[in-house]
Amino acid sequence: MTAVMRLLGAKASGFDPMSLTPDLWLDASDTATITSSSGAVSQWDDKSGNGRHVSSSGSERPTTGSATQNGLNVLTFDGISSVLLKNSSVTVPTTYTIAIVATPTTGTNDYLFSFKSTANVGQTGIISGYSSKAYEFFQTTPGSARFTLGASNATGCNTNIVVHNGTSVSSLVNGASSGSSSSGASSSLSAGRITVGNYNEGGGGSAAGSNIAEIVVYFSALSGANLTGLSNYLRTKWGTP
Repeated sequence: MTAVMRLLGAKASGFDPMSLTPDLWLDASDTATITSSSGAVSQWDDKSGNGRHVSSSGSERPTTGSATQNGLNVLTFDGISSVLLKNSSVTVPTTYTIAIVATPTTGTNDYLFSFKSTANVGQTGIISGYSSKAYEFFQTTPGSARFTLGASNATGCNTNIVVHNGTSVSSLVNGASSGSSSSGASSSLSAGRITVGNYNEGGGGSAAGSNIAEIVVYFSALSGANLTGLSNYLRTKWGTP
């Protein structure tokens, strides 16, 4: 199934995420990467080959098989307690690209995805609904930067891509440039956790009410044809604007 889904997406857009060696790749359309029981997801496997699988248990498990986007399976996070985590040391360099396809469904200040230190000091990621904005990129320690990711429709599915080149951060929303900001990040982030659909275990004010389709991360700043290829691949596959 993994090879088939990758082939279908690549054939539609002419781009394969594996061609650029991703550092994290979570793809809900590839149901072979999802471990679940009665629809409750206990693990979502990383397709990059780096073993950065995210997992959950009990009432914190998101669901699979109940929602689709463009005819493809997505994971549903309830905005209360759903979260998938990877507790493992990972160094996020000063150059990186984060792409996420998601549909916010409820709530505000919802952390769709983040790398963060175990002490919650350093963090970088993407939020939906922050301060009534559609989407926002955030980064704190090292450096500090946050900005709205264009004029996304917070009630629809969107493809958001953030690129950090070491001194500044820019973004594409549904294939269009959506702003940039200088960043004070001059050193890497030593993250102890990857989070999907929430910022912490147990909900709180940061649980994302959302359907999350795909997340692709590269520890490099994509540009030119590579960046366009990734954007077109995700937009074509998931039917986003």
